[in-house]
Amino acid sequence: MTCARCRKETDAFTMSMFNTQEICLDCKDKEKKHPKYQEASDAEMRAVRSGNYNYRGIGKPLALVRPPLPSSSLLFPPLPSSSLLFPP
Repeated sequence: MTCARCRKETDAFTMSMFNTQEICLDCKDKEKKHPKYQEASDAEMRAVRSGNYNYRGIGKPLALVRPPLPSSSLLFPPLPSSSLLFPP
């Protein structure tokens, strides 16, 4: 099986607490460290106790969607020297 989050091949997977993705155990470990993990877990428990067995989660936090943005120096690399822009 391929992890829905990191796209690595895995033999062991579980459901994300934030949404309905089937994720590998490495991604689950990262998810458990997220500050909103307990909120997501509590929300799922409330849903199940109220009879909602198809709860879709609170939504995946952006930090788990893509890596953090690079520093501004990487966003805006230095311009080439003016001699390259305007040859003699």
